[in-house]
Amino acid sequence: MAGAPVRSRTPRPGVVATLLGVAGVVLTLLAVPTNAAGAPGAPAAPAAPAVVSAPAGQARQARRADTRPNVVLFLTDDMRTDDLRYMPRTKAIVDAFGMTFRNAVSPHPLCCPARAELLTGQYAQNNGVRHNNGSRGGFRAFDDRRTVGTWFSRAGYRTGYVGKYLNGYVKGSRRSPGWTSWEPLVGAVADYYSFNFYDRPTGKKGYVTTEIRDRTRRMVTDFSASGAPFLMYVNHNAPHKRVTRARGGGWLKLPPPADPETPTYGRLYAGARNPAEAKPSYDRPRPGARRLKRPAAMQELFLARVRALRSVDDAFVDLLLALRDTGELDHTYVVFTSDNGYAVGEHALDTKNQLVREILDVPLLVLGPGVERGGTSAEQVSLVDVPATFLDVAGVRANHRIDGLSLVPLLHGAKRFGRDTTLVQTGKKARPSQRYQGWADRGVQTRRYLYVRDVNHGDEQLYDRRKDPYELHDVSAKRRYARTIAELRRRYEALASCRGARCNRVFGRLTGPR
Repeated sequence: MAGAPVRSRTPRPGVVATLLGVAGVVLTLLAVPTNAAGAPGAPAAPAAPAVVSAPAGQARQARRADTRPNVVLFLTDDMRTDDLRYMPRTKAIVDAFGMTFRNAVSPHPLCCPARAELLTGQYAQNNGVRHNNGSRGGFRAFDDRRTVGTWFSRAGYRTGYVGKYLNGYVKGSRRSPGWTSWEPLVGAVADYYSFNFYDRPTGKKGYVTTEIRDRTRRMVTDFSASGAPFLMYVNHNAPHKRVTRARGGGWLKLPPPADPETPTYGRLYAGARNPAEAKPSYDRPRPGARRLKRPAAMQELFLARVRALRSVDDAFVDLLLALRDTGELDHTYVVFTSDNGYAVGEHALDTKNQLVREILDVPLLVLGPGVERGGTSAEQVSLVDVPATFLDVAGVRANHRIDGLSLVPLLHGAKRFGRDTTLVQTGKKARPSQRYQGWADRGVQTRRYLYVRDVNHGDEQLYDRRKDPYELHDVSAKRRYARTIAELRRRYEALASCRGARCNRVFGRLTGPR
C-alpha cells in the first residue's frame, strides 16, 4: 500500500513558476533549428506553441481548497526509447524541466498486460492479465473493481480515462467503475481514421490522435472547473501498427501520419534510417527462428512510426497548454511512457511480447512539483512503479498490495532504489495443453544479466549484457556462468509468485566472469 502523503509533494520555490512561465527558455530551445534532437535526416523542429510563450501571470490560476496534486499519465503504444528523438518538443521540455529514467522497462511488454499493470500496480500473476486474448487475456481476465480509478475516486479525486483500453472491451460492455469521465476506445482500436469511443459508439471519422488530444483538453478544463484534484489516464494509439482492411483486399498495417490535417508530417524525416540496421542483431534470428522476409519493410515501418509520433508530440504539448491555461500546471505530476517497446528488425523480429532489450525498454519521463529539473536516473524502474508513485504523491491508499515502488525519492535526487532484480515475463493465449496457463517466457533482469525461462518447456537463456550488449550469445550452458545462472534461477523462483513488498528485494552482489 502507499504510505502517507510525502513532504516532497510541496513544490520547491520557483520551479513550478518556471514551468508555468517556461517563458523564453523553452521557447528558445524549441525555436532554434534542430535536427529533431539529433535525429538524422530530420527537419528543423517547429517553434513551440503557446505552452511556453505566455507569461505565467496571463494563465488563469485555479483556486481550490483541496491542495493535493493532480496526476496525469500520458501513454503511447509500442514506442521505443530511441523514438523519443522524433518527438522534439516533448524531449526538449522534459530535458529542461523534468526527469528522464534511462533504464525503465515494461516488465510484461504487451498492450493489455502493461495497461493492467498501470491500472493496478500489480504484476500479471496478481492482476490476472497475462496476454491480450483468451481466458487469461484482455478485459475478460481483468478485475476492474480495484484500480487507480476506484482508489482515487474514493479519495475525492475526479478521475478520467481516454483512449485505448483493454482488448475485448466493446460496444455494450459495462462501464468500468471509479471513473468520473469514461471515454475509452471500444471494439477494434487499431485504426487511425475510423474508431469508436464508449460515449459515442456510432463511429467517428477523423484522426484518432487528434480526437484523443481534444478530449484530453476538454477533460482538463472540466476537471479544473470542479475545484477538486484530478487523476487522468491518457492513452494514445501511436505508433502501434494500423490493422485495417484495404478496399481492394488485404490489410493496411503502417501507422499513418496526421494527413491531411498536417500534410507535412507525411514527409518528415525522409533521410532518417532505422537505427536497428546499425546493430549486429539486425536480421539475426535467435536459434530456431527465421530471418526477415523483407528487410526493407522495416525501414518503411520505422518511418511510418516516427511520423505518426509527431502528432503525439503535439498532443503532449497541448496537454501542458491545457494545464497551464487552467492554472493547474504548477500542481500537476505528468508521467510520459509507453506500454512496451518494439523490435524493428533486431533479432529478425517485427513484434513485441518478447524478452529482448528493445521490447522491454520504454521511455519514462516525469514533470511535476519538486521533480529534479533536467535530472536523469540510471536505476532499474518499471511500469509497475508508476501507480505506486501516483498513490504516494497524492496520499491515496490502495485496497490491495501494490507490487511496485514509489519513484518519489528518485524524483528528488536519491541515487539508490529498493530493488536490484526485476521480474520480466510474457504470455500467450491460454490453451489446455499448456502446463502454465497463459504464460510463455518468464525471467529476471539485473543491471548486467537477462535470464529467460520458457516455463512450459523448461528451456533457458542467459545473456551477459556487459559483454554482449546486443544479446547475441546465449551463455546459459557455459561453465563459467554456472554460478551466475544458479543465482538467477533462485531470484526468479523468489519473484515468480511475489506479491507486494516481496517483489522488491535487494538480493546483493551477483558474481560472474570478468
